Amino acid sequence: MCHNYKVTINPGFSYKIYQSIHEIPEAEWNKIFPPISEGYNFLKTIEETFFHEYKFFYIALFKETEIIYLAPFFIAEYSLDTTIKGPFKKITTWIKKWIPKFLTLRVLISGSPTSLGNTGIKTEYTKELTPLFNQTVEALAQKERASIISFKDFGEEYTGFLDVLRPVGYHKVRSFPSVRLKIQFKSFDEYLASLSKPTRKGLRKKLRKTYEIPIEMKVQDSLGPWLDQAYGLYCQTLGKSEIQFEIVPKEFFERVNLNCSKESKFFLWFLNGKLIAFDLCLSHHGTLIDKYIGLDYEVAYQYHLYFLTFRDIVNWCIANGIETYEGGALNYDPKKHLDFVFSPQYIYCRHLNPVLNIFLGLLTKLLKPENFDPIIKLMYQDLRTLEKKESFSWSVYWLILLTVVIQSLSELLFKKAALATGIHVITLSSLGFYIHQISSNVELWAGFMFYILNFFIWITVLSKSDLSFAFPIGSITYILIPLLSVIFLHEQANFLQWVGIFLITLGIALVIQSNNRKKVQCP
Repeated sequence: MCHNYKVTINPGFSYKIYQSIHEIPEAEWNKIFPPISEGYNFLKTIEETFFHEYKFFYIALFKETEIIYLAPFFIAEYSLDTTIKGPFKKITTWIKKWIPKFLTLRVLISGSPTSLGNTGIKTEYTKELTPLFNQTVEALAQKERASIISFKDFGEEYTGFLDVLRPVGYHKVRSFPSVRLKIQFKSFDEYLASLSKPTRKGLRKKLRKTYEIPIEMKVQDSLGPWLDQAYGLYCQTLGKSEIQFEIVPKEFFERVNLNCSKESKFFLWFLNGKLIAFDLCLSHHGTLIDKYIGLDYEVAYQYHLYFLTFRDIVNWCIANGIETYEGGALNYDPKKHLDFVFSPQYIYCRHLNPVLNIFLGLLTKLLKPENFDPIIKLMYQDLRTLEKKESFSWSVYWLILLTVVIQSLSELLFKKAALATGIHVITLSSLGFYIHQISSNVELWAGFMFYILNFFIWITVLSKSDLSFAFPIGSITYILIPLLSVIFLHEQANFLQWVGIFLITLGIALVIQSNNRKKVQCP
């Protein structure tokens, strides 16, 4: 049984878990949440129509009487293979014929089944808030017998808040990106002119045929008498997708315009009086969010309905002063060519069992969407490069210096092992004795151990920095080894050698400086 009353967790702090959004006054919700189209009334629609599939909760944290954190949660039986496709998907689908619950776990998810993650936070309390809400969420998960806690599809604006969960065992993985098109043009033709020549030519060719047929578009606040037909088109389109998330019930399309009358827009396309396409969008403060589309696949390919609906929606955005059009998830290839901007979304998840959490971390890396979609992978490549540069810190320098020291020590030990044999000229007759002498030398094996250790540290360095940067910095060994040789082996270095060492040092300084400049110039 969930708490319907405030529970004190720390002096001055308490929490309350609501079992319905109806228990929270809309005015209180809007005090802490940003005004968005997928806000209070949209979540109310989700709760009222998805109650057979999910169990909903809303967690509020208070400091005294002030709400400092408020977020929707839901319990789902989630299949870990949801995000994959191709041969692996066929294998897991076949296994599920015999083991229906294969890869399916009970998960407590922060967010909404049908929208991006969104949380109300008083950022000034972030440091105090994080351990408190982590404790509260974990308690709810245990009570609801959920083995995994997940924060689903949160954008980069939340990473500062959610990244602090990683030290307590949460795994962070990239999810399906959101896509946005900035409406910065006065006509569709002007937009076409901004595209690449192959894309522009291909799109015009596809749309040319649509000008010759009597396809009519209407924009309404509800589906009205076309509810059943539209839902049939939605199911057709859903069946064409290799990756399927939630299945939206028919009641959702009927109720969304009642709860979100100001935001919901139904775009309907007719051919000779027959509904052949529809698109549910949410409009709010200059942004249009594309939620669900349905196409009649008897004519969809013939008339290129996907691109026709896109053209008409863009024209509607231009006519109605919409500045941003957010496309639907999936089907990223055409969106890339249509100049949509991809924005990364993240999932944070943790298994309550520490041992199984290790395996969950491996699974998240294996099953992340970019492993199965080349367009997502391409989109994230530039982001990974930028993150690598932005995350570069002094810890990398210390790792490089550590490899320098270890490599220098290993070389020093190899030299001492060679001298310990007392053999300066190796002949065929003395080879066997030499191998026996050197292989029994402790300093040789210590040198090998340092060499192996250095290899693994160096791999870590390369995972965090560019080789073109790390390798020159590693050249500090050319400075350190001569110094160690002079100190411990009593070798002599002449003037030219020291000049060479000075030039190497100067080169290393230039490499460090160039790296700092690149970091500053990163967009």
